[in-house]
Amino acid sequence: MLRRFNNYPGSKSYDADIARAFTKSRKLELKRCVKLCNNLTAPKKGSEGCNPACKHDLLYDSIIKNVNAITLCACPDLCGDETSCGHQRFGEPGTGLLKKMTGKPGMTKAMQTVLISDVDRMRPRAHLHRHNAHPERFSLQGPNQIRLLWEGQLLPLCQHDNDIVGRATFQAKAHITVDNFFSGDEIMECAAEEGFGVTMTCRRDRLPKKVPKEHFHHKKALVAPRARSARFEHPIVAVKKHGHSVMVITSFQSSLLQVAT
Repeated sequence: MLRRFNNYPGSKSYDADIARAFTKSRKLELKRCVKLCNNLTAPKKGSEGCNPACKHDLLYDSIIKNVNAITLCACPDLCGDETSCGHQRFGEPGTGLLKKMTGKPGMTKAMQTVLISDVDRMRPRAHLHRHNAHPERFSLQGPNQIRLLWEGQLLPLCQHDNDIVGRATFQAKAHITVDNFFSGDEIMECAAEEGFGVTMTCRRDRLPKKVPKEHFHHKKALVAPRARSARFEHPIVAVKKHGHSVMVITSFQSSLLQVAT
């Protein structure tokens, strides 16, 4: 949101009308002063439906639901990833809302949110805060998050009569591209059954369970000129039909790609 006010050279996000009518300082004032959840109606800790990230949801919902409401036809190609928000305080015990971070420069503990956005515009379509209170559809966190996002937020936008915007925002079931954290047999089969598309790199420890590993490039290759030149040579392609859908895994010498359409 703050990028709308930043008029740096080459900015694709700055909006002059927003900057004139609603200043950055006013936006920050409202964010500090307005309480972002209703403690009277929010489910209490330990009760069914308790959301440890409820104080963050209203802010995200106001942006994402407004974007969906004013969109006539959304881009059918989406991309997703997590974003980290550094926070050094203690979260609610047992929720997993705040976790220790490794490999994130400048932060040791953070909250993470999975965002789904159009591939060609800065238009978020769905979000999910990472914590332990979500329903468990799959045992792996990444595939579970994609399924929850699809069932709870994206699928209704594909239906003509829904409670979010009251009409279909997507003219066809969307296609989502994510990284290997979200990969696995479970989400591939779910995508094939539900009829939405998904493309992702596949982790080596999440190869198709019923196919012997020797049929794929599952060993890690050293980064060297020879490996780079041979990276896309002689790929192994496995295809499986699932009803009206097709699941494909392509094994290169340095990576694995999973696709369900």
